[in-house]
Formats: sequence, C-alpha cells, structure tokens
Amino acid sequence: MRKLILCIVCIFSALCASAQTKVTWSMELGLGLSTWMGNGSDGSNPMFNPKVGVGIDVPLRGLVSFQTGLTWASKGASYKMEGYKTKVNQNYLEMPLLAAFHVGTAANFDMVFTAGPYLAYGVSGKRNIDIDDLTVSYNTFGESKIDGEIVSGLRRFDAGVM
Repeated sequence: MRKLILCIVCIFSALCASAQTKVTWSMELGLGLSTWMGNGSDGSNPMFNPKVGVGIDVPLRGLVSFQTGLTWASKGASYKMEGYKTKVNQNYLEMPLLAAFHVGTAANFDMVFTAGPYLAYGVSGKRNIDIDDLTVSYNTFGESKIDGEIVSGLRRFDAGVM
C-alpha cells in the first residue's frame, strides 16, 4: 500500500513539475554585422547581413535551459585595394548549442543570458570584384574557373562562440 501511494505521489509530482518546465520555441529575424579578421583581411569593411531562423528552449534545471535551433545567416565583408573593390557574401545554416540562464524579473518578462558554441555550414555565396567598369562574379565556396585559372573557394565549415 505504501509503495502504491508513493508511486502515485511521484507521478503527480512529475506531472506538476513538467507543467512548469515547458519546451518553448522561438522565431528569429534580424540584422547582423560581419567582417573579416586575420591574415589578408587588411582594409576589410563590415557589412550588414540578414538573419532568419527558428529555435527551441529546453528547460533543464531551475533557471537553466538548453537552446538550439537552425538559422540562415548571411556573413561577409567588403574591401578596397589598389584599383579594385571586392564584396564577398557567405550564406550559412547555423546551429547554436547554448546554455541559457533565465532571470525572471517580472510576471510577463524574462531576461535570458546565453553562451556557447555554434556550428555552421556554408550553403551559398557570391564574390564580386569590381575593376573600373568590369565586374567579375563567382561562387564563394566552390571552385571557379576564371581565364583558364582555377580559383579555390572558401571553406564551408564555420564554428565559433556566441
């Protein structure tokens, strides 16, 4: 009898706990600012790029949760060199893997601090080189043939910290 009562109490407490820890989803739409850094990026200028995606927030324990999703993020940079101007656009599918810390400040308001890595894969993009009145465009990630020369593309894989 005690085991049955204990099982019933455990089941009801689990149901009550799951009612307060509900998985939520979100939509994301906005602008990002990206540029290049490192070797060969001298003179690069930042570009505003669109970002759109969906995400989920899975509660773990207390005020901590796990957030992930899938985002279409555009990145790139533009720069001017002697006599020509280049603009590079890189489109990625991004998947963040974030730890989220919720700070409930009011009844209908929740402030969330997130941190963690992201993984991304380049799906499309274009490089434009403007030299006076001539514009040359080619694929950002794949190999292109320009005047008989093969120009290798950028790496598709991207990872970082958010």
